[in-house]
Amino acid sequence: MKKQFLCLLFALFTLVISPCSLAQETVSTPTGLSFTLSGFKHKYEEVNAEGSFFMSNESEGHSIYDYDFGYTGRTVMGHVYWSIYFSLFSGYTDYESANSGSMQDTAHKGYTSSLLFHHDIVIAPVATLSPFFGIAYRELEDDKTGKRTTTNATGYYRLSEYTYVPLGADLYYQITPQWRLAVKGQWNSLAYARHTTQFSGDAIPKNQHNGYGYLVEAGLAYIDHSYQVGISLFSQYWKIQDSEIETVTINGLTATMYEPENETKESGYRLSLSFRI
Repeated sequence: MKKQFLCLLFALFTLVISPCSLAQETVSTPTGLSFTLSGFKHKYEEVNAEGSFFMSNESEGHSIYDYDFGYTGRTVMGHVYWSIYFSLFSGYTDYESANSGSMQDTAHKGYTSSLLFHHDIVIAPVATLSPFFGIAYRELEDDKTGKRTTTNATGYYRLSEYTYVPLGADLYYQITPQWRLAVKGQWNSLAYARHTTQFSGDAIPKNQHNGYGYLVEAGLAYIDHSYQVGISLFSQYWKIQDSEIETVTINGLTATMYEPENETKESGYRLSLSFRI
């Protein structure tokens, strides 16, 4: 409850702060259509109840590629903006387990969608701070179906779903009329997560309610009157706590299972192109 209350306070702050600090046209949240290509490294790791290594999926020797489409518009309150984003990512990871060996080149894919609201605040003649909040959904698939590990263990299908509340701010600094520095800090408050594991036709969902993540990013953009081209570096982190204990039946046998504590680390670059509409 405390977490949700703080999120609400932050959202209200971004919308009702004094109009005397509204951003001017020269330094404001970019509007219009945006297209972004990202390349990044991915590492997912679980630990057991004793805190020891249990398993991992890592894109060592590979890159995951993300294709992002977005639109940002201005509301009737000129200083408040809204944006929607949808991204698809895919690549390959290597699997390693403390108990069942390793496996190379497993398919890794998914998507993220989000709705955000921004509020521009001038903090200097060439600098604007834009706090934001919203709602987002992230889905990841790791498919090891039909493959076997180095110890001959059977591969399985895994689906991870996160619903979360992004809270953060963008800082825009106009270096020259054509060049702009942008820095982002974002906190992701987990609302709900579900991990579904499927062995030979039996799908086992496990619910997780506690977790968080964050994103930091910095980059440069060249700005023309009708378009903007940018490049940036980013790092993202997730930490999700143990799931609820579930009672399941597999091949007629009843057992209890849970999703172990896990963390995800991603870092890479983004290349972006946007058009004002």
